Amino acid sequence: MRSLTSVENVNKKLKAKVVPAFKKDAPSYFALAFVHYLVAAISFLPALFSPTLLLLSIPFVFIPSLLSFQIQVARTKAGEPLSARNALLFFSAYYSPTFFGCYRVFVALLKTILASALFSFVSTLVFTAVVNANPVLAGQWNDINALLASSNWDGFYSYLGSHQELNTAISVEGLSLTFFFATAFLFFISKMILNVYYRMRMGGKGGEANAFFLRARPRFVGEYHRLKARALWPIYLFFPLGFALGAGITFFFNKDPNLTTFVGLCAGYLSIVFLLPLAFLMEDEWAFLFKKQLVEHSFFEAEEAIRNLENDPNGNPDEIKEIKAKVEEARRKYEEEERKGKDE
Repeated sequence: MRSLTSVENVNKKLKAKVVPAFKKDAPSYFALAFVHYLVAAISFLPALFSPTLLLLSIPFVFIPSLLSFQIQVARTKAGEPLSARNALLFFSAYYSPTFFGCYRVFVALLKTILASALFSFVSTLVFTAVVNANPVLAGQWNDINALLASSNWDGFYSYLGSHQELNTAISVEGLSLTFFFATAFLFFISKMILNVYYRMRMGGKGGEANAFFLRARPRFVGEYHRLKARALWPIYLFFPLGFALGAGITFFFNKDPNLTTFVGLCAGYLSIVFLLPLAFLMEDEWAFLFKKQLVEHSFFEAEEAIRNLENDPNGNPDEIKEIKAKVEEARRKYEEEERKGKDE
């Protein structure tokens, strides 16, 4: 485990490599970010009709575009020119066995829903306290609940339309939940960014590759999170600030919660999208930094499987011997490559 000073030193060395590489191809990276932002904005459009429709557009439009963006940044770093064909190819690659599920979108969504339920409980308590502290709002709140209890929907919407203070308070509470949901979802997705680089370099298929990555991750996850927090904190700060600013300005002029949600998402993502190429380049370096732990874990699992075979009375000794020889040969080659890398 590295100290805080050591973490700063590691990031300083990596930035010394990443920043010049970023500056060298900055126009290409900004072009990629712009195209990705347009696709992201399109995926946010369903929020104009209902924010719940984002549950369809985000996994099937935004996430594949994010993967395409991430892979194209890596390919640009390697010297490959930009092309529309590659953009579409890498977009569709998300649905291939190699990359499907690499961000664990549905797990991230489940975690976000659970976290949002807790946030909603707390925000409801705060909302109730604020309403009850104001006698006028408290009376209106009782009236609106009575209309809901009698299923008088026409009366409910008419009452809200004629009592702007209560309407605003309810809208603000709903928007705060949307704000939290979007921020939490992106946070949980970001935890799997590193997985994409291992998929690119080591291959693997869907659930199996994810399962291996998650089993190996404890070997480096603490250090990885410290490196990431120290280097990429602006991204984690700018998105919620951008969302709040965009949504706040929109809500001031137009009380439509759907439009406010859409503008908030667009403003929040705009505040970080042109920083993402730099973040991806750092993630690429961290992936290389922690490759040793991942490879070591693969050897650990292989040796554990061999021990299980050796303890199995029905095991084939010749087969076990062959597997053991292959693992030892793979380890020998890996150690040779490591020594050559150090010498260079």
